[in-house]
Amino acid sequence: IDRGAIGEHLADYLLDAGYLGKLRMLKLAQNHSVENFVRSLIDTRYGSYLKIALECFQSTRLLSEFENQMRMYMLNWTARLPRLHPLGIGVPLGYVSLKRSEIKNLRWIAKGIISGFEPVYIRDNLERIS
Repeated sequence: IDRGAIGEHLADYLLDAGYLGKLRMLKLAQNHSVENFVRSLIDTRYGSYLKIALECFQSTRLLSEFENQMRMYMLNWTARLPRLHPLGIGVPLGYVSLKRSEIKNLRWIAKGIISGFEPVYIRDNLERIS
């Protein structure tokens, strides 16, 4: 977030809902280091995913590692919804999420074959539900 463009109104861009409240997010926004930001979230439900992302980030320096891991968190969460809510909205949400992951994996396999990647590399980089 460009703090210069947002100014002192960062709180206007945040929602006070979910597992991280607005006050905690404002405090986290004061971090100047990605590592410190992630370490302060290790105790949350996102911690295990952020830890993996941080390890990848430290070798690649790509912020997209965090996006990828948060997508994996959402995939694992939505994949559990049908079992948690078998007569509710959990079934279609879980189905759509799993179907999107399946399509992403099929595209990855096809691109990997076309690109000449080793089968082991292709297999190791598939999205897997934990």
